[in-house]
Amino acid sequence: AAERRPTSRLDPLLRRIEATPGEAWPAARMAVEAGLSVSRLHAVFRAEHDRTPQAWLSDLRLRAVQEALAGTTTPIAQLALNAGYSDQTALTRALRRATGLTPAAYRKRHRER
Repeated sequence: AAERRPTSRLDPLLRRIEATPGEAWPAARMAVEAGLSVSRLHAVFRAEHDRTPQAWLSDLRLRAVQEALAGTTTPIAQLALNAGYSDQTALTRALRRATGLTPAAYRKRHRER
């Protein structure tokens, strides 16, 4: 059984973002959605997730793309846009920074398993 953390006032916001990670989610919009000031949003994110809201969002988007690369044949450019990257180049930079692989190489490696 997964360890259940206490409910956070961020939970509704996080579920909403997880459902639509490709939308524009600047900190100001997140704060409004969570009913917090931007500075309070940052403080709560730091306390509960040990990162900024944008770092959390970047991680979420990258995980979504990695799952899609491994499990679908959706074109990489489309995955990039779906996840909220400005273009395929932005996704390539982010994935290479995180994994050392381009999206095509990541897909190939995780398809061979």
